[in-house]
Amino acid sequence: MRLIPFVLRFLVLALCICGPAFAQSPAVPDATQAYQVSIGDVLQLRIVSVPALDRKLTVQSDGTITLPLLGRQQVAGQTIEAIEAQIKTEIPNVVYRGQDAGREQLIIIRPEEVSLEISAFMPVYVDGVVDAPGKIDFQIGMTVRKAIAAAGGMRRQPVLSGNDTDLDLTDIRGRIEAKYIDLASLMSEVAQTEAFLNDATTIDSTGIEALPLDADVTKTFVATANARLAAYQKQVGIELDYLGRASKQTENRVFSTLRREENAMAEMDLERQETQRIEDLYSRNLISAARLTEARRTMLSVGTRAFDAADRVATAQNEQTDKARQLDLTKQEKRVDAYVRLDALQAKVQVARAEVLALEDKRGVLESRQSGLYGSDQPEISVTLFRPTEDAKGRTVSLDELVAPGDLIAIAR
Repeated sequence: MRLIPFVLRFLVLALCICGPAFAQSPAVPDATQAYQVSIGDVLQLRIVSVPALDRKLTVQSDGTITLPLLGRQQVAGQTIEAIEAQIKTEIPNVVYRGQDAGREQLIIIRPEEVSLEISAFMPVYVDGVVDAPGKIDFQIGMTVRKAIAAAGGMRRQPVLSGNDTDLDLTDIRGRIEAKYIDLASLMSEVAQTEAFLNDATTIDSTGIEALPLDADVTKTFVATANARLAAYQKQVGIELDYLGRASKQTENRVFSTLRREENAMAEMDLERQETQRIEDLYSRNLISAARLTEARRTMLSVGTRAFDAADRVATAQNEQTDKARQLDLTKQEKRVDAYVRLDALQAKVQVARAEVLALEDKRGVLESRQSGLYGSDQPEISVTLFRPTEDAKGRTVSLDELVAPGDLIAIAR
């Protein structure tokens, strides 16, 4: 796509004068507070009418992203809705010169064709006496306990030797909770996909709510799944609406070219009658040869226009057929993709359930022997949380403390 030069100059001037400036501290995302974009987050920009402008944008260390056409924008500390609204006020109504079916045409971006969502959060870092220190993917509702479980759990330290066991009961409980979190995430994706296939506006949350999780965590998963369902349905609706408008435009073009063809054919019939009249007059020596030649040239010109009109009708009809086929194929592809995704997710759910059952069995064994293997001499855990927006010295927190993207958790015994 090539931006029309005068539009590009206008955008550059506008950005230099009044670029957006956002400067708020990132907040911990939870079920009741809108998440504020942080450094390291990855944002997904989609523009239905111009797919070439779709981007995955990483928030840089200075809190900015670089948008196509608009350049660098300050976004850290803003909600995703606020950033999307800002983009919708700047990027739409810009005219592009693109290609469609081999023909050059102007494309105008509309606000409803622009969408922005968070693709990935900045990771959380876990250090200290865990099995796999390093960075882990952030999830909404994550606590220190879940972060430790995601980092492999506490580094195993047997309290008693012998009896073929050195497992830590706290570690197993954390693993079970983390696995239930994974299971809830998978089940929410399954419910979201099923709702899309059933044209429902909300998911069936029965299975998720039956899991042994905190009610607030369950509500978060259900709310997130419903929000993602609405966003995906909106995205699909925009895409299908765009294709529908394109199909309607080609249909109108067919009607227009048909009318022009009818006019051209009528004109050709009249000109043919006129030429026959002049030939008759010429055969009786009533007009000159020059007049006959002029009449025949006019007949040839009108006939050429009629044939051109017929060719344009055929081209427009072929384009209309292609647009209608593209619309139908897109609808089918969306449903096929959803069914394929559903099969894969259901398989993952079965695996996760099996893993939970195995961990539950281990916990039962450990709890039955807890008094002999994990007594009061088990070392206690010390957790220090370092957050980029807080004191560099960090602070001591509990295992149930909520974490935020970019946090460093230091674990010690």
